Amino acid sequence: YKKQAEKILDFSKIKVRYNSEWLKKLNFEDILKLTQHFSVGDFAGRELIKKRLSDNKRVGLHEFLYPVMQGYDSYFMDTDLQLGGTDQTFNMQAGRTLIKDLRNKESFVLATAILEGIDGRKMSKSWGNAIWLDDKPNDIYAKTMAIKDELILNYFLLATNLSLEEIAKFEKRLKSKENPRDIKKELAFQIVKELYNDKSAQKAKEEFEKTVQNKEIPDDIPQLTFYDKFTITEALMASGFIKSRSEAKRLIDQGAVELNGKKVHNLEFEVEAGILKVGKKRFVKLMVK
Repeated sequence: YKKQAEKILDFSKIKVRYNSEWLKKLNFEDILKLTQHFSVGDFAGRELIKKRLSDNKRVGLHEFLYPVMQGYDSYFMDTDLQLGGTDQTFNMQAGRTLIKDLRNKESFVLATAILEGIDGRKMSKSWGNAIWLDDKPNDIYAKTMAIKDELILNYFLLATNLSLEEIAKFEKRLKSKENPRDIKKELAFQIVKELYNDKSAQKAKEEFEKTVQNKEIPDDIPQLTFYDKFTITEALMASGFIKSRSEAKRLIDQGAVELNGKKVHNLEFEVEAGILKVGKKRFVKLMVK
């Protein structure tokens, strides 16, 4: 996470602390005393918990304790301001409660909107819908081009430093029925430029247009040589495109794996020499000797 955050934050001005410093010193009596500052109603009244309870779904006891422990983090560090996504609002409010009760001090919470994954769901590594801050420029550009059209403005708002006035112009263009693809190109360029530089953004744009729009294969794709029979799963893992068999299954089920222009449908498919393509932008040349 630090490598990604360094794209945005100046760590020469930041001190990283681990809550094991103070949580491991708590005994059971200490934890019980902390829970006295909250009621079951506080937790059961949360919208997500309330819905699960009304649907007769299990809610683990640990889910009630987690906000207390996160609140203690805030109390121990004597925070003036907690910053987090809207999904963390309740947990951050627990910190405010403990600081108020135990330190008689007001503290504050700044909750930010959550940037959805490229498919509109919450970003998740297992769903493969996340754009990582330390992704390569080409990957960031291509992933941004894959976002749903209805997410364009939110990405401009939450993932760029453009002013609200500039974003309003994009909104107006979208309402005028301009092709969203053209606006996404500007969005992708802006994001790569801010995370890297103008030159990287231009190269990523050119690479995308070459490999995706014009459906060309890049000139500098890596080469992988096998000296025996191998399956598509083994090829994907050796190429570094996946780390597990379940990830291979997900990609194949999504129709994202092609060999020599034909989709692969079987995890045990025996591979021959040719061009392996994963998604819209990842290629490797397979050789068999």
